[in-house]
Amino acid sequence: MGIDLQYEKYTVKVDAGTGCLIQSNSDKESYILTAKHNIKDTLNGLREINVIRIGKKDKLNVRAVYKSETIDIAILVVDYIKDLNLLVKAEIEDYAPVIMYGYPDLRKGEEIQAKKLPCKCIQFHKETFFNEFEPTKAQTQADIVGFSGCGVFEEINNELFLVGIQFRMAESNGPEGRMFFYPINEFQKLADLNKLKGFSPYYLGDFSKLVDCTFEELKNEVDKVTSKVLKTFALKEIIAHVNPNMIINKLEHDVLTKKDKSFIHHFNLWLGWLEFLILNAIGRSIKCDDTDWWLNLVKNKRFLFKHTQDWISEIEDIHKTANLKGLDNNGIIIINSFPDKALGRTIIPLKKIPKISDVLESEMEIDKSEGFDPYNLKIIHHRHFIKQIIDDENICHYTSAQEKEIIESIRVIIDKVYGN
Repeated sequence: MGIDLQYEKYTVKVDAGTGCLIQSNSDKESYILTAKHNIKDTLNGLREINVIRIGKKDKLNVRAVYKSETIDIAILVVDYIKDLNLLVKAEIEDYAPVIMYGYPDLRKGEEIQAKKLPCKCIQFHKETFFNEFEPTKAQTQADIVGFSGCGVFEEINNELFLVGIQFRMAESNGPEGRMFFYPINEFQKLADLNKLKGFSPYYLGDFSKLVDCTFEELKNEVDKVTSKVLKTFALKEIIAHVNPNMIINKLEHDVLTKKDKSFIHHFNLWLGWLEFLILNAIGRSIKCDDTDWWLNLVKNKRFLFKHTQDWISEIEDIHKTANLKGLDNNGIIIINSFPDKALGRTIIPLKKIPKISDVLESEMEIDKSEGFDPYNLKIIHHRHFIKQIIDDENICHYTSAQEKEIIESIRVIIDKVYGN
């Protein structure tokens, strides 16, 4: 999805102002974060609040409203909306570039038009808990008034991160158009006070929410049988014993390079991890109720997420900045990249490897290079496993009644890819 469509997806009209859609840590409801003054005249009559998702032309049903008693923020609870995977960021650096996105023309009685306004952060006011920022092009009160309650975003690798909600100008007649926004932490405090779910994605507590999305490459009629077997295996053997939050708590520094640490909650990171767990559980013929089995994976493997358009161009950075401490000699680095997911690019070309190491027998393997620990590693893309499954001539002839045969064939493929 293009970056402008992402802005539109998460932005709503709230009466004469703006709001930002965000998923709760539950698949039962979604939230809108906005400025309290957008709905200040409403009492308990929820029908008085007019919330419209402009791009979808949907009028949203507001179930409940929670307003701060001390600052200009509010949370609206609406019916669950699928595919809200907006990432949040609790802190933003001074002078960092940010983007406002909202509907400033609403107060003028004009046709509703979205506006994307580049800005930069100035400073965080500790005594009042809000950030000050200014547009890169001077704005007046009339230019900004309908923005109230809109999301303030940081763009990282064409992904949106919500850092806060705009609520007013610093001075209504200020020549620079400086504004204030409350960071996401203030909304989390309001959510906690009212015993609402948090803003971390709902799938972090339960891999079962991701099962239906796994192995999307196995989508033709022949491969659907294999896909169903793998998903059934996940439901039976994986989800009761491990979830993303457990992995974050134990292995946070082992799942990302330093450059990608902001993406710890990314949907595709955890979708890939579930597939990785399924394949490794099958390959090892293990009992998944052994609580340490997934922790033991990091002894000889690193499953790393890279947010990139070209994962091969990132190999040197992966080798330099990934946490390889504790990885066994002859260990394996498995890359899970997004949006680069091309099945045909699962092996590192030989010409890319000499920059960082000596080439061994396989084009996937690298030896030590100057500045690195003296051990051999194999680097491979996660999609290589799926490609081998798709290309296997035995699997494509199995029926749904031959689940054991499919599992055994997949086990052979996994062992072959790992070099067991």
